[in-house]
Amino acid sequence: MFKNSLKNLMFAGLSTIFILATCTFSYAENIKLNLFYDGANHSYSAEEVKIIVNGEEITNLDMPAVIISGRTLVPARAVFEKLGADVQWNADTREVYIVKDSKIVTLKIDSDSGQSNGSEFKMDVPAKIINDRTMIPVRAAAEALDCSVNWDDATRLIKINDSSHIDATAPSENNNNNQNTIPEENNNTNTNNNTNTKPSNTQTGSSNNITGGTGETGNTISVSSITLPTEQTSSQVFTINASDRIGKYESFMLDNNRIVVDIYNADMNISNANITATNSTIVKNIRSAQNQTEPNRIARVVFDLNSNVGYTITMGSDMRSIIISFNKINLTDFSAHADGNKDIFRIYGDTAAAVNISKTVLPFMLTIEIPNSTSSLSSSYDTYELNYIENISTQNINTNTTISLEATRDIEYSVYQRDTYTEIVVEKSTVENAVYDPRTHTLILNNHDGLTEGNFVLYDDYMNGKYIITMDGNYQATYGYGNMGGGDSFVSSINLSNNGNGRTEFTVNENSLISAEISSDDDEIRIHFVSPREVYDRIVVIDAGHGGTDPGTSGNGLTEKNINLDIAKRVYEMLENDNSIKVYATRIDDSYPTNISRAAMGNQAADLFVSIHQNAAESATPHGTEVLYTPHASETDGKLTSKVAAQFMLNYVVNALGTENRGIKNRPDLIVLNKTTVPAILIETCFLSNSEDAAIISDEYNRQKAAEAIYSAIVDMLNQYAYR
Repeated sequence: MFKNSLKNLMFAGLSTIFILATCTFSYAENIKLNLFYDGANHSYSAEEVKIIVNGEEITNLDMPAVIISGRTLVPARAVFEKLGADVQWNADTREVYIVKDSKIVTLKIDSDSGQSNGSEFKMDVPAKIINDRTMIPVRAAAEALDCSVNWDDATRLIKINDSSHIDATAPSENNNNNQNTIPEENNNTNTNNNTNTKPSNTQTGSSNNITGGTGETGNTISVSSITLPTEQTSSQVFTINASDRIGKYESFMLDNNRIVVDIYNADMNISNANITATNSTIVKNIRSAQNQTEPNRIARVVFDLNSNVGYTITMGSDMRSIIISFNKINLTDFSAHADGNKDIFRIYGDTAAAVNISKTVLPFMLTIEIPNSTSSLSSSYDTYELNYIENISTQNINTNTTISLEATRDIEYSVYQRDTYTEIVVEKSTVENAVYDPRTHTLILNNHDGLTEGNFVLYDDYMNGKYIITMDGNYQATYGYGNMGGGDSFVSSINLSNNGNGRTEFTVNENSLISAEISSDDDEIRIHFVSPREVYDRIVVIDAGHGGTDPGTSGNGLTEKNINLDIAKRVYEMLENDNSIKVYATRIDDSYPTNISRAAMGNQAADLFVSIHQNAAESATPHGTEVLYTPHASETDGKLTSKVAAQFMLNYVVNALGTENRGIKNRPDLIVLNKTTVPAILIETCFLSNSEDAAIISDEYNRQKAAEAIYSAIVDMLNQYAYR
């Protein structure tokens, strides 16, 4: 049963299982990590941030708290479930949902806007996928749930408490200088020695007693604009402009790819808070915000870099501007040689070049970009001694140098920055004769063993987010082992290994529901992944409501989750035996998929989503059948809509069971209805709180009749209405 209370929006946790990217850290006083987010690797080194929730320290995290752009991001599930919240992940919309008491907080990956019970709030740093973990800004999320957050700079300790836990030992916000920020970023290493850059006449003092702004009057100034380079070929200089003399500013490099400039005693009045057209090969975008209001007014400007490059920051001669200049690197030489089974490439310059590297397959290639550089490199280099690279070419356009390495096979690479050169080490992949092409969503195997489609068994383990391709023997000598690429809308990654029976198996980790089409010839086996809609003319998702730790309602000796599952399995079996309809089920056992994951499954493939439930009331009087729906913006007249499907289903079930017709009802508050984008309905079959209804649905014969009615309604409505 679904009640009006938000307590019925409970979720079991993140449904998507991520694979932790390779990282090394010592979870003690200091941590060192390789962080992968925003499509790039980031070196991270900082003192550990400890987390205490309602008086209990969280330990043994597989991903620790990290500091991005001066904000602490924490693993969503590990931290907020400790607060008694339910956390779920919607892979389809890339949203995190946190439900606690009457609060529903929604955070979308890479968006600086969140929602709390539908009201929008802004964040300085968005939620991110970091090392395949969902990481969210702790202060923004906790305060949106009406929880308190305190930061102790001396111990680098975050304390989070909900309203039922009062931390009497927590220092006040004013004593920690963190009204609107947790100041962990001050502990990051600034490789450019620019931290606490001040004009010579700036007065200094403790962090709680800053004389700033104009220096003499202390009036609050305004940060009004940012001057950009005129074009990409010009010098890479940016200027932050203020309305009056700047008394104090601080700057630091964060994560090797962000320059943060904090201007004290200042209000942020830049009209464009997110500048993406930067006229620069170095700066990807520029973000500005009012970082803090108490006890100091701090305006913050963040320069997001494409790569870590040298820079200098100085005060303008009028003291009303801050100038950020990027150092142009002169590339003087390039070398390539083989060292055993590795190919070694070195790029020499005034300093070690910061590089952006992208890898493609078919053709196999590494593209190395060095921004803001001049080049004395040759246009090509010999490759005859190399193992894997067959062609090297270079070019310099608009102060951007590109080195292209064309390979003969799939490769892996590592990057090392030395004093005066950058080294790229190339090795062969442990996977042999197999490659995944994300452009065509195709797994391609070289056919060295005379294989045909009959040598493969395809199994769609969609409930666990996997598609498994099993070969009829051990082919590791041909195809090797290890992880293969993915990264498209269908496939996140592929793992190649031998299973427990010694047979070679490709385990495809899905980003969405997929189908596979396999073909072979003498040269190749091609396994092409497509949307189920490209294979099946009609697709239905059947959802047995509740399950696992969520029993639903109960009454007259019956538990809702069991009744729902029994009816759903009967409908599922009938649809499985109907060759005209492809059916998916959200669960076929006593498990609990989150409501968001149920809706996401419907959105990924279904032409119709049907959720099966039982009803209840506080009194024993209400009885009968009703069907719930909510209109979707994508629905059009003349085609199957949620409202049409609800009326269709109601008529069939009432006629089959002889229950009272309670009508169809618009319920926009239910996740499986308001988060679906396809026609979706929720059947409240009977009232378990009513003895007559309970007697009907407790009878196996009537549950079979209900299942047959649901099946017949599905078939008939799909026959009568267009749905795509």
